[in-house]
Amino acid sequence: MKFLKNKITGITIVLIVILVALSPWIIWHFKPDRHLDVLVFDKTVPQNNYREHKGFIWLLNSFKYTKLNGDKYGLLDYFGFFPEPNYKYKIKPLPKDLSKYDLLYVTDTYGVYDRDFYGTSKNIEGERSQKIYGGTQSSEISSIKSALENSNKSKTLIVEFNSLASPTDTKVQKEMDQLLGLKWSGWIGREFKTLNKNNEEIPRWVFRNYRKQYGKEWNFTGSGYVFVKNDDTLMILEKRKDTTKDMTFKFSPKGQEDFGIKREVGYYYWFDIMEKVNNTESIADYTFFLTESGKDKFKKFGIPTSFPAITESKIKNHITYYFSGDYADKGEFPVVYQAVGLPKINSLLISDYGNTDSFFWKIYAPVMQKILDNTYEKKSSETKTASIN
Repeated sequence: MKFLKNKITGITIVLIVILVALSPWIIWHFKPDRHLDVLVFDKTVPQNNYREHKGFIWLLNSFKYTKLNGDKYGLLDYFGFFPEPNYKYKIKPLPKDLSKYDLLYVTDTYGVYDRDFYGTSKNIEGERSQKIYGGTQSSEISSIKSALENSNKSKTLIVEFNSLASPTDTKVQKEMDQLLGLKWSGWIGREFKTLNKNNEEIPRWVFRNYRKQYGKEWNFTGSGYVFVKNDDTLMILEKRKDTTKDMTFKFSPKGQEDFGIKREVGYYYWFDIMEKVNNTESIADYTFFLTESGKDKFKKFGIPTSFPAITESKIKNHITYYFSGDYADKGEFPVVYQAVGLPKINSLLISDYGNTDSFFWKIYAPVMQKILDNTYEKKSSETKTASIN
């Protein structure tokens, strides 16, 4: 009898453990879908990996946001450049009328170039080549602006790097600045694990421009940052020699209050240096920690040691965000997304510093969840009010 009782207890414990382990998947499947009409605009799709918006689509599905008809969002649910077999492509332009959408997300308008599309599977050498399609257009900004200014239905607009810098025309870039309540400094930058010439991720034209600007050969070997201005001016920041720690991303007091995230993390990819204007608020900032030599370089080129990473502004009853970095850009994701708390679990498995995955799971994922939730709640509230009236 005692043996049977112990066996039943053991089986019960095993079943409880299995149930607890499966609970994220069970809860996810019982959660109701939430319908949002989302528009994704991505011009930078030279290959069919869709990495400039893949991360956002994965999160939409993980958070159970669906189309109005209940279908899930897929990698092909976007406007922009569509690569096809045999070096063919099609372009799906941004609609003129964007009034029906709840959320507009401009993930990247840098575009597609000959070498990216017709060359190897990726532009390993980063050589500049002829543009096939890219750059933000004035007509596109007009469509977005019209949707925000002429619609009573609240919308959320997110614009992300690179949608302001080259190849976007200067006049158009200023139109986008005005829309977002920002002013671009003309500088972009990126961290590289090694500045050695053998690093295939560093564009080859950087070495030529450096020789032309400084009159000497590129001889950097350690890790560091490459800054490029819109007139091709270069500034190189070497880690340990010019910095005391990695560039950090940290939420402002408002950002901490709005998003509930207080941690400071490293950021290790492309970014641009923006200035706030008018009533634009900083949600988060990048900060460089410099040695004397680093301070001298920043002073020489007029680069601030701290500048906005995420900004927020309002147009009527609409809210706009600018992400000063390539936040959605990520290639690989778990095959399974149907589990509650999966992004949070992923964030706990990696450190705050040292890799790009850390930023995606610890910052981008919770920020996007909050923005999506806020957009959905505002939509639901307006729908309820309209039905009462």
